[in-house]
Formats: sequence, structure tokens, C-alpha cells
Amino acid sequence: MYNAKFEQDEDYPKWNPTTIEEVPERPNWKNSFGKNELYFANGSKNCYVNEKKFKKKNIPCGDYTIQITIPKYEINQQITDSKFVSILNQEKSDLSNLKKLATENFNNITKETELLKTINTQTTNDIEKTFLNYAWHRCIIEERIYQQPHYGGCTTFLSVIK
Repeated sequence: MYNAKFEQDEDYPKWNPTTIEEVPERPNWKNSFGKNELYFANGSKNCYVNEKKFKKKNIPCGDYTIQITIPKYEINQQITDSKFVSILNQEKSDLSNLKKLATENFNNITKETELLKTINTQTTNDIEKTFLNYAWHRCIIEERIYQQPHYGGCTTFLSVIK
């Protein structure tokens, strides 16, 4: 199966469930925000849209996991969305503002370098920056696995931020 390679300063490849020959590769870089880091590992999910709508099973969709290192909270692993939100609550972050930033910006940003510029101008808090980078990737993963208009996609993930 073909893996579409890309770099951080290139448009993020989209996954089309009807074109199963072109599965995007996972990111191969690491982002740092102060002492916090974000990097990637291989995922294991198949395309839900292909399985349910097109009745094709076991079709990979370019899923990847997001690994987080936050020394302050002794985290160095993949964490759940709710765990990250609880960390933001402990940091007294304005979750509604972070959700607004994500909702207003994520659909228009196609290159991670653009995202990083936006994150760095929108907040000075390193955990919030890490979360916004994490959230952008989570939205991409949700879109690949549960694509719009068939399923919730990115909207499902953004509903976690309350």
C-alpha cells in the first residue's frame, strides 16, 4: 500500500476512504513547547467509513497516535483526551477560549508550520500550546477514521473540550 510522504511545512495529506491505495504516512517529527514534547507513533485503527458505508473491512486510514511528554505531570505516553482536559483544568486554562481557537483555526490550517505560528501567537502557556498541537492532530485522526459527512469527525473530538 502506498504511503503519502510529507513534511511539516507541506499540506497535511487527506485520507479519502474510497481511494484505499493512498494511505498517508504518520508524522515523523517532534514538537517542543518549553519542556513539553509531542511526537507520534503508529496507530492501529481502520477506516470506520469504509467498514460501515462501503462494507470494506480492515482498510487502514493513516491512523497514528500522539505521544505526549509533560514532565510537570510525569507524563510520557499517549494520554486520553479527558486526561489532557483535566491537566488544562489543573492549570486553570480557559477551555472555552482553547475550543474557540481550535474551532476557528483548525479547518483553515493545512500545514503544521502554520499551526505552530498560530499557536505561538495565541498563547504563552506551554501546556496550552502542547494541547492545541495535540488537538489539531486529534482532529486529523478523527477525520481520517470517522470522516464527514458520514460521521462526526473533528466535531466529535472538539465536543470533548468543555
